Amino acid sequence: MVPACLFRNCSGTASVSGELWCKIAKDAMKLFTGLTLRRKIAVLAVLGLVAGIGVFSFLGMRAVNQTTEVMLEGLMTTAHVVADYLDETLARALSELRLASEKVDVNNPENIENTIADLEETYERLSIYLYNVYLLDASGRIVWSRPDALDFSGDDFLAYSFIGDALLSARAGVSGMVSAPPGATPVVFLSSPLGSRSPAEGLLVAAVDVGRSSIGGLVQPVQVGETGYAEIVDSNGLVVARTEPGPALSLFEKSDHSGRFADLIAAGEPTGGLCHTCHEPVLRVESKDVLAFVPLTEARWGVVIRQQESEALAPITELRRSLLIFGTVLAMTIALFATLVTR
Repeated sequence: MVPACLFRNCSGTASVSGELWCKIAKDAMKLFTGLTLRRKIAVLAVLGLVAGIGVFSFLGMRAVNQTTEVMLEGLMTTAHVVADYLDETLARALSELRLASEKVDVNNPENIENTIADLEETYERLSIYLYNVYLLDASGRIVWSRPDALDFSGDDFLAYSFIGDALLSARAGVSGMVSAPPGATPVVFLSSPLGSRSPAEGLLVAAVDVGRSSIGGLVQPVQVGETGYAEIVDSNGLVVARTEPGPALSLFEKSDHSGRFADLIAAGEPTGGLCHTCHEPVLRVESKDVLAFVPLTEARWGVVIRQQESEALAPITELRRSLLIFGTVLAMTIALFATLVTR
């Protein structure tokens, strides 16, 4: 029982709120002191039960939150590893293309064959397969290609915004996924400017076959549970590559979060968390996913690691179930003990 002397100084200089709390405490003590011994024991047992359940719930929720953070960190780590490896591959490919462009003369392309043969051999060692190589002059006109693209004019080539930007900026770079001229094969352009001035004197452009290259194959070994898979998306939200067991990839398919991924790529921001997507909109089958996204540095692309929420959060769900069962048993045990004591 709390001594009454603790409440003797509740008036005087105390604030209004302090006086209110003191009044509530006095009323509670009067009510408690007026109870029988059995009821006092019951009240104390209930208060102890509430306090115990509160502490147990707090610790349990903290454990669940920590487990969730560990799971998301694991996905983010996997996405970073894939992104770093892809950046390294693209950086090596651009470096080899720059070396080749230094040996090329846009005004005298007759001696380009050996240079391109060496470039192709180097790319094959990187598991990057060339669909074609184009030499463009300052106006974007095709000066040389292998094989010949006689039906494809310079004006058509400038329809690709990436080519025009590369000529103006005179910087090496990697495009998003586009259709190869003049066909419809999905390719990615790697470009290196000729000369050191801006705008560039010309461009050496390598069209990389996405389906056959490591750009699509390097993420194949990634395994995230039974339902996890990886995607590579470009700045337009197009899926460049996707691993199994993800949905079958169609030509120039847009990601279900294309706008969000495009914004993250532009900002260079990684992110992770839960998302609700619909992979089969015709059948209206919703799939709740957990994803991690990491943008690249060598290209305006991003790596996405996705896993179904039911599988990713299975350990957390099991932990919650265990805590709920244990908490219920604990509450019933304390209640039974309090009942026996009051008798």
